[in-house]
Amino acid sequence: MIRNRRWHSGLVTGVVIVASSSISIALDQDYPDIPGYAPGTPPWIPLIDACMTAGGGRIDCIEALPPDMYEAFLADEQARAAERRALMRLPGTPPRVPPPGDLPHIYQSPLAVDDLSPDIARELAASGCLVPRSSGGESNVATGQLAAAGQLDVAVICSIDGVSEIRIFWGGDAHCPPLDETSPDGALLYEADEWEYFWGIAIAAPEHIRIYYDSHPDDCLSEDLPVMIHDGLEHIFVEKGSSNLYCHEGQWLRLCGAD
Repeated sequence: MIRNRRWHSGLVTGVVIVASSSISIALDQDYPDIPGYAPGTPPWIPLIDACMTAGGGRIDCIEALPPDMYEAFLADEQARAAERRALMRLPGTPPRVPPPGDLPHIYQSPLAVDDLSPDIARELAASGCLVPRSSGGESNVATGQLAAAGQLDVAVICSIDGVSEIRIFWGGDAHCPPLDETSPDGALLYEADEWEYFWGIAIAAPEHIRIYYDSHPDDCLSEDLPVMIHDGLEHIFVEKGSSNLYCHEGQWLRLCGAD
């Protein structure tokens, strides 16, 4: 578990304290006093982003949150974990598959993934995340300009307690809400000559997304396509199809992809 041990010192702490030391946390209210706050999102997101922009590492910035906000952050993470566990108990969940330890060709420790920065890898490892490789060996880490031109963001598929989700680490102030893209691993694994994982992500440049609209005009509604000035994220089911997720004006749009 991350410990809140840097609350009283350091450059990154100062960024957080000035913005939030007198704020009472309630996720159903707005926080107009926090610079960059987007209504309806957790209040710690812009504080962590501002801290990282000032030069802090992500874990250090989380640890630098004021105590009440840090506790709310932990409670939110625990609630997300509970949702993942509940999802695994839903009726109709496919039969159990081998545990990750028996599938080393699929599941990697974040610390062993070359495409992840040390800060992000440590945070994911601390949460119990494993990064699954898709069929074909892709690492399922995608780095691109997902929220704004010139801002590098990192998306990664993370599997915790047998449930996979997409996590995004924003590289600056521009961002969209956390993605609600979650699935039991049992629905994403299949056994051929060996077990394979068929969920994947990839950076989708604007011209890549437009190709789908140009080649499938009857299936892709042109009015859904915004003016695109940065990358999207392709959400792929290997050999089945895909859709493109695009962060536009603070909200995710689901755009046309491959059949």
